[in-house]
Amino acid sequence: MFAYRVSGADFVLVYKDETDEATTETREYYHTNLRRAGLHIEEVNPEAEGEPDDDTNFVLLHAPFEVLLAKAEEMGWKIPFSAIEDDESSSKSDSCFDCLPLQTPLQKHKPKQVYYTGFFHREKLGIYLNHDQPEKFFTSAQRSRLVYDILQNAQFSDNGADIGIDRLLESEVYDAAFPLHEGPAKPAVVEDSEEKHQETIRQELQQHWARWGIFYKYQPLDHIREYFGEQIAFYFAWLGMYTVWLIPASVFGLIVFIYGLATMFNDPVVDQTCGAFANETIVCPVCDSCDNTTLAKGCTYAKLSRLFDNELTLPFAVLMSFWATFFLEYWKRTTARLAHHWDVMGIEEEAERPRPQYCVAATGHPQRPNPITGIMEPSFPISGRVPRFFTGWSLITLMFTLLIIFIVGVIVYRTIVAVVLSETSLGAEAPVLSSLTSSVINLVIILVMSFLYSKLARKLTHWEMHRTDSDYEFNLTLKMYLFEFV
Repeated sequence: MFAYRVSGADFVLVYKDETDEATTETREYYHTNLRRAGLHIEEVNPEAEGEPDDDTNFVLLHAPFEVLLAKAEEMGWKIPFSAIEDDESSSKSDSCFDCLPLQTPLQKHKPKQVYYTGFFHREKLGIYLNHDQPEKFFTSAQRSRLVYDILQNAQFSDNGADIGIDRLLESEVYDAAFPLHEGPAKPAVVEDSEEKHQETIRQELQQHWARWGIFYKYQPLDHIREYFGEQIAFYFAWLGMYTVWLIPASVFGLIVFIYGLATMFNDPVVDQTCGAFANETIVCPVCDSCDNTTLAKGCTYAKLSRLFDNELTLPFAVLMSFWATFFLEYWKRTTARLAHHWDVMGIEEEAERPRPQYCVAATGHPQRPNPITGIMEPSFPISGRVPRFFTGWSLITLMFTLLIIFIVGVIVYRTIVAVVLSETSLGAEAPVLSSLTSSVINLVIILVMSFLYSKLARKLTHWEMHRTDSDYEFNLTLKMYLFEFV
């Protein structure tokens, strides 16, 4: 009975039983606002369903078709209304490899139809495809996004700033919130041969994409996009292209390594360091109390250096510089092609809806019309954002300065320890000990600073009041990238 009810849920919230009345009241307040938004809610306790000693509770959320239509119109979505008969969006490079066994059965026998799309209006519902089939009008990814937007805009207290499922997850009111997959991962065994091939898109992807045995085949990006959405599809498109482009780079790198291995014993430096002459050559000790050593002690280091630093190393470096440039330009081309193919090209930031947190912070300030849609929307004044922007980046600069100070301190520590140990009985191991301890200290500093900086970056990005999710994610990614770069 429980599995049957779950199959019709668009989103699931999870929490555990507790005695905290404040948390329970917050959850009930949130559920009330979700019902007002039009969602159907059913709470399920597995213990009542026959699962003993299970204090986990599930909240099943289902959005009626009318609620999804209203939310799609509010968000300014584009909905298909006519099929494109002759789609020529595939690249010429794809057609060159059609004779090779690189395509999956999904791409050969079940290609996704391409459609003309237009901004959705409920009063014109009849012109859109599948308007008479509510279960097919939206894909699973679209239903999840629409319901998630409702969850993000629902309040959970009388305070207008307390909104969104993300805040509830951070405060541990809920343990998890997630959409569900469509049906089981494997199709059920059916005796009738005509029904054996009626697989869900999840089962198709499981069979023809998410398996190690077909790693060499093209990815069915159109099917991935239909099930997971454009953002996830673009990620896998980049991952697949990056992996393919690494093949020629790795081949040339392997050639450089093999060349170094083949010419290792013909190298004059290796011959002088590892030959009979090296065993008879005495070099100066590393410290005053250290014993004399022979030149042959550096034989292993000389061989390893030859493997990676030989005559082909410079050409390899030049090749990789060209590789990086060509890879970036080809990815731009691929992005533009996929964006045109999926009809997400030309989506301007002004047309994106403001973030719920931005709308709450802008309460009390004059509204302004959106330059694209003309709809009045909340607006946070520039005079209030500029001080936040400079304050935030001042703190980020302070964190960068502290990080650089720590790095310099580790370098100074390594030098001092090496000098001090060289004058003791551990003089022979001084370089190893100084490097090992400084590496451990550097690792601890990086882990601690990374944890603190990620927390600070999220707080500051939220405090800076960025209008859209795209702007918020861009500024957060920029802060994190600069820290990782340093």
